[in-house]
Amino acid sequence: MQQPIIVGLDPGITVGLAILDLKGNLLFLTSRRDMQRSDVIKEIDEYGRPIIIACDVKPAPDSVEKIASTFGSKLFSPEDDLSVNEKVELTKGIKLKDDHQQDALASAIKAYRSYRKVIEKIEQTLERANQMDLFSEVVIRMLREGTENVSDVVNKILDERKKPVEEPVVIPKKVLSTQEFQNLVDKLQRKLSQKDSDLEIMKQHAESLTKQMESLQKEIKNLDQTKIVDKEIDRLWHRISILEKEVQTLDRTNEVLKGMRRIENEGNIPMVEMEKISYDEISELDKKMDLKGRVLFTNSTDNLNLLNGYEIRALVRITPLGEKELEKLEFPVISVSEDLIDKSDQIKFIKEDVFEREFKSARKSGLIGWLKRYRERKG
Repeated sequence: MQQPIIVGLDPGITVGLAILDLKGNLLFLTSRRDMQRSDVIKEIDEYGRPIIIACDVKPAPDSVEKIASTFGSKLFSPEDDLSVNEKVELTKGIKLKDDHQQDALASAIKAYRSYRKVIEKIEQTLERANQMDLFSEVVIRMLREGTENVSDVVNKILDERKKPVEEPVVIPKKVLSTQEFQNLVDKLQRKLSQKDSDLEIMKQHAESLTKQMESLQKEIKNLDQTKIVDKEIDRLWHRISILEKEVQTLDRTNEVLKGMRRIENEGNIPMVEMEKISYDEISELDKKMDLKGRVLFTNSTDNLNLLNGYEIRALVRITPLGEKELEKLEFPVISVSEDLIDKSDQIKFIKEDVFEREFKSARKSGLIGWLKRYRERKG
């Protein structure tokens, strides 16, 4: 029988996977891009029989639920989404390659700690009864079925093993009447007729495709303008190259957006960072992730007015702007000290309570400045 294991999963474009034994020892840890569900299942199966599949958020993602269902495992998700601080504490002392590994490992450890007392109780009871050969099966049943009494589960397993193998019941073949036999023949003939019809349609379709292929082959043979064909091929390869780059860009953007959603779920405000501001960069960024309602971060002072019209929520800076620079902007500008800005997965963020406090202050200052300039114009 395969050893029982606890699995932590972080699904997404890059999948994080962690596997523990029932002592809490780390057996396997990885993060891999474009890992299919079949790959995850194969990897898990190599290490044992998963009794728990765990994640770090509630509710559990569909992909995690499906893998748990495939193995018939108990699905574990925390009462509340695991915070960054809790994940750091859970995985302290273990070398991690990225946040995906941290999320997966933290999920597995959290699940292990939640059921550790139950697992230890089973082990102690079976050791006293000299029945440790039943350990895996008892753990699996108790966690999957939610049973609390170890002895009841042990007795049930032993009873099942004592039961004699029952001889298969032979069901006598039914004798058909003449009418029933005729009805069965008619039914089978209708099915055969339908299959013949389907085959004819497929045959006609195949013949049509064959004719099209023969026609194209004739056209190719008749092509003398080789240079034109080569040029068209070059153009298509160039287009494929462009599309591949666009797909890579979309993948990177999806990774960033996923990271930003995770930061938001943890009660923080993620920021879109811009080193320099130009019309082309803003326009491209807006196409990728829609800047409306987002918080931006930059320390550049050039071309800030180009952000007017994009309806950003606010701009965060470390160095404050002068009054004349602020007059040109149609959005709140927040100046904070560098120690208030954190970073996760290369994404800068600020705590929500800090942001809201500074945001109100910036809007109030902006309104006062606007009234001052209005009075100066009237005076």
